[in-house]
Amino acid sequence: MAGVAEQVHTRAIDLGLGRVGAVARTLGVDRPAYRSSPWGHHGKGSTVATLEALLLALGLRVGSLTSPHLLRYNERIHLEAAKLPMRSWLRRSSASRRRVVAPR
Repeated sequence: MAGVAEQVHTRAIDLGLGRVGAVARTLGVDRPAYRSSPWGHHGKGSTVATLEALLLALGLRVGSLTSPHLLRYNERIHLEAAKLPMRSWLRRSSASRRRVVAPR
C-alpha cells in the first residue's frame, strides 16, 4: 500500500542539484565570487551570520539563504544583511519563473 507521500508525489523526487544549476545558469548567477556551505548538526545559522558580517565588513556584496523557512519563503533570505521583503520575493520569483519555465 502506498503511503501519503507517494500518493501526493507521483514522481520520484530529484535530490540532485542539476535543476538548481540550470536555473542559476538561466538567470546568469551561476558564478558567485565566493560560496560557503556550512553543514553539520549545530551552529549553521550563526556561522552564516558571522561570515555575512565579515564579508560585509570587507566591503563585499553578500547574499545568504538558510533553510528551512518556518512561516514565509522569504524569511531566511538576506541581501546585504537585510531580509528580503515579501513583495520583492514575489516579484523576483515570478520573473525568474517566467525566464526558466518554458510555456506549455
